[in-house]
Amino acid sequence: MENVEKTIAKQLLGIKAVKLDVEHPFTWASGWKSPIYCDNRKMLSYPTERKVICNAFVNVIKDNFKDVDVIAGVATGAIAYGMMVAEALDKPFIYVRPKPKDHEATTDSFAFIEARTAFFISPFGRFRYVQLTPSIVLRAPSISYIL
Repeated sequence: MENVEKTIAKQLLGIKAVKLDVEHPFTWASGWKSPIYCDNRKMLSYPTERKVICNAFVNVIKDNFKDVDVIAGVATGAIAYGMMVAEALDKPFIYVRPKPKDHEATTDSFAFIEARTAFFISPFGRFRYVQLTPSIVLRAPSISYIL
């Protein structure tokens, strides 16, 4: 049986979500230039394919982070995936932003919930498991693990 990484890669290629342009590199939101761009948002339009991604996150959490209390989707690209994972695990869901919007009533960029641990999902299949303390402000952390 094929591993999940190859399955997802084939699906992304199959729906033409991956673009390659060595002559005119893409500029990512981070400012990095790359000859490869993968539009993960396209996967949301394909129910069978997006379930593979959701199930992959669910399996990572069940296998490695059994005590997670809340699923956090980093705005905006990972909100849909985070919500699907939270639903599959019957866990609360929050979304976070890297920084607050100017017009928000509070200066915190998080939804309010009491939790001891959080599993952050970011665009591009990155995630981070975080142990929380009562004084922690849930902001989008640097995302260090890749699915």
